[in-house]
Amino acid sequence: MEKNKNPQLELFARPGETGELISPQRRDILYKLKTYERLIVLIISFLITGTVFYCFGIEKGKRIAHRGVKFDLAAQGRVIQRIIKEDTQIKAGANVIVANPQLKNKEDLAITPSTAGIGQDLKEVESVPAPKDKGYYTIQVASYKTQVSAQREVEELKKKGFSSLILSKGKYLVVCVGKFEDKESAKSSIVRLKNKYQDCLLRRL
Repeated sequence: MEKNKNPQLELFARPGETGELISPQRRDILYKLKTYERLIVLIISFLITGTVFYCFGIEKGKRIAHRGVKFDLAAQGRVIQRIIKEDTQIKAGANVIVANPQLKNKEDLAITPSTAGIGQDLKEVESVPAPKDKGYYTIQVASYKTQVSAQREVEELKKKGFSSLILSKGKYLVVCVGKFEDKESAKSSIVRLKNKYQDCLLRRL
């Protein structure tokens, strides 16, 4: 009976129960191996994770750069179209000008002011006489503070053949001779009056 029990026990024996003893050194080696395996697994996991994130970052950067390139290309396209349009308009305007058969070169396009009528206009201006001073003039001969003295002077001038009048100027009464249309007609009378009235002067009425 004992012989039959032993094989059954060996068949279903568990590790550690077979009677084999594990030395402490071997146990330490196994523990260290398990620790190294865990570290290696962690390092590999970090590397894989970093690689994945790096790839995602590159793809995202490519998409952003691609969008920026598209935007720049669109803006450049609009600018180029605008330049082409303006150039076309300028060329169209130049063609319209050159289409005139009378304009042979660029010098014909220069605009020069017409001087044909300038000389004639100047002659007309010179030929027109300057307008004469309108209004009447009189010769001031004396001034008095009283009406009596001024009237006496008027009587004296009347005796000499001069028509005279009295004008009020502030506190004074001014005795004047004649009434002339212009200065030229008053010159002869001034010469005659200078003999007595040296300070006489011509004034406008």
